[in-house]
Amino acid sequence: MASETFVAAGMVADICYHAKRGNPHSHILLSLRGIDANGFGKKNRTWNNLGLVESWRASWAEIVNRYLEKAGHEIRIDHRSFKRRGIDLTPTKHVGRLTPWNGGKVAEVSMENKLILIERDLLQQKREQEKAAELAKPQETVAPTTSPAFMPTQRPSRVRRPRPARVQTNTEFVRGSEPSF
Repeated sequence: MASETFVAAGMVADICYHAKRGNPHSHILLSLRGIDANGFGKKNRTWNNLGLVESWRASWAEIVNRYLEKAGHEIRIDHRSFKRRGIDLTPTKHVGRLTPWNGGKVAEVSMENKLILIERDLLQQKREQEKAAELAKPQETVAPTTSPAFMPTQRPSRVRRPRPARVQTNTEFVRGSEPSF
């Protein structure tokens, strides 16, 4: 990725890979000075363009997804924010490593992240309940009443309507396990 994206453009890239358990990641340090046969050149300020960062992140996501697919994984990554992807979720914040100097900030951000995750769970539960309620509603089909061909042949009181599905709210309850008095 670095050779395709950065080195091919004339940049010098220093890559440091951290194979931390649960958080493998890398850091890429780029020089603003290009390099050629004569050594380092003048600073190339066009590499500071924020638009480049977007294309670099897209390139990174494309390469990672290609390797995930090659390894047989179905999961994919996306370099865009939740907001840009149309996902109505609050993102968590980076906590960072605990040091003697940032204990208060780490605890504060960790607590914020816990609250964000609880809100996500509640939102997911609410969506699932709304979906279950929508599925439990009887499905009524409305026939046009202007044509005699669609007029009901029975009286309205005799027309059978579908019964709403029962939604079991207590998942631990098993029918037949209620106590007998």
